[in-house]
Amino acid sequence: MTDLAQIQDDAWLSDLFGYPVYRVEMPARAPANEDVLGPLRRRLEEMSDEPAFYYVKVSSSSVAQVEACAAMGFNVVDTSVTLERTGASAAGQSPGLEIRESLPEEETPILDMAEHVFTFSRFHLDPRMPAGLADKIKRAWVRECARGMRGEHLWVALLEGRPAGFLACLKKNEDGRAVWIIDLMGVDRTRRGLGVGRGLVDHFIREGAGHRALLRVGTQAANIPSLRLYQRCGFLVSDTQYVLHAHVGQPGGRP
Repeated sequence: MTDLAQIQDDAWLSDLFGYPVYRVEMPARAPANEDVLGPLRRRLEEMSDEPAFYYVKVSSSSVAQVEACAAMGFNVVDTSVTLERTGASAAGQSPGLEIRESLPEEETPILDMAEHVFTFSRFHLDPRMPAGLADKIKRAWVRECARGMRGEHLWVALLEGRPAGFLACLKKNEDGRAVWIIDLMGVDRTRRGLGVGRGLVDHFIREGAGHRALLRVGTQAANIPSLRLYQRCGFLVSDTQYVLHAHVGQPGGRP
């Protein structure tokens, strides 16, 4: 990371949007001045007539950076909350709930679920996002997990033999320590309140703790149900960030 705001192509999201998408990497604790943000400002001005989408995450303590981004056309759409925990304690599995690795024949029902269960993601919270695109992104995201192109596990929760929820798990190494991450989790709207979400999180805790991993999950400040679930499962807040979007060269917005 340099002392300048960096602009990186996001090829995966570009394919889904149908026009260029860029991730902006903001240097931590850098001053929000022209030296740092000038390249980004000039890029936005030069490409103002071309359809594009930019996104950036800024520490919630860097209000000056948020204000500077807002002056360039970015809008805050989300406050990302990261939570972590260690240890092996987890509640027992809910009666009648089976959790295991998903099977190829379960891909379609899981993808159908992923397309309809999310409301609090940064894409769903952005009022300028083209209609239907947020759901399309979640479906494509889980498809990559189901086909082994992203992450290490896609666990499915079964009630009465039918998929009722899923949890995708990523693994990484940070300074020699294993870190397991809840990449995405969803519960069928008709199966909520039956312990499916808690069962999936407890399964993730038991599996990760068996490898002495640091356990991590990210959610949105607007997603109060998820925050409460993770806190009940022993996760504590470790970081918060503002998430900002800029829609350039096209109207955006839902009808």
